[in-house]
This record gives sequence, C-alpha cells and structure tokens, in this order.
Amino acid sequence: MEPYDLKTEKEWKEILATLSFKTKMTASLTDRKGNIIQSKGEYCPLCATIRGNKESLAFICSQTSQSMLAEVMETGKPIVDIGEAGLYRMVVPIMVRREIIGTVSVCGCAVEGEEIDEFYIAKQTGLSENEVLQLASFTPTCKQKDVKVIADQLLQTINSDVFGAET
Repeated sequence: MEPYDLKTEKEWKEILATLSFKTKMTASLTDRKGNIIQSKGEYCPLCATIRGNKESLAFICSQTSQSMLAEVMETGKPIVDIGEAGLYRMVVPIMVRREIIGTVSVCGCAVEGEEIDEFYIAKQTGLSENEVLQLASFTPTCKQKDVKVIADQLLQTINSDVFGAET
C-alpha cells in the first residue's frame, strides 16, 4: 500500500499546499522509503542552494531526512527537530492499521531567535559565511511549538479518514 492508495494526487496536493502555507516551508509526500513522490511550495534561497549542491544535499538534507525517517518508522509518531543546518524539519507518518506507508514532511524554516549554522553550511556548499548569511536573510522563521501543533493536527487529518487506520 502507498499514499496514493489512500488519497488522490489532487487531494495530497491540497494537503501539501495547505501545509506549506501554514508552515512557510516546502511540503513533501514520500513513500515508506523516504523517496519524494510530490512536493509543494518554493524552497527558500538558502534551501535551494543547499539542495542544488550534491555534497551539501547529502550531508545536510539526506542525513537529517534518514535519521528522522528512521525515528518516525520506529515510533509511529510525528517528529519536529532541528536538522544539520539549524533549520526545522517535521515528519508525520501516514499509517494504515499501524503500518507506515509514507510520510508528509516539511523543512526549511529557521528557528525563531536562533542562528543557523552558517559555518557548517558554508563548509558543505563551498560558499562564504557571508554568502550563507545573505541567503539566510530570506529564510522564514517559525516557533517549534507552532510546528509541533501543526504536526499533531496533520497526523489526525491524514489518518482519521482512512478506513481501518489506528494512530
């Protein structure tokens, strides 16, 4: 079973659009292995730069994605955490009868009141710290408690209308 067995492509697109709007982050639908099936929202300039570089994508995005996916697969609960670059990432499981068939995730929001790890990002992307700081000035900020509330609401929304779903 996969996410498109539960909802249509259009329904997932609407969920992702709403989520991206609420969180100011790019929202993605993944299969159980973490492969992106569908995304909605624009990456901020900093995230677009990180994702556009094969090495920084591997060291910044992929490491965080894999560790969070592993935790969600083990616990069956949403997770909101700060990734390698100092940006928020949220992963919410899609479950049918306690089996996780995919996830909905968002990433790319700076922690309100905190600085991103410009040194680490500069090292991984090959940019100067000043260039990273300039890109970071366009990165939206959010509060962890707000993202956590959205994660819990999303868990209920995507799993409550699934026949036989037990969250």
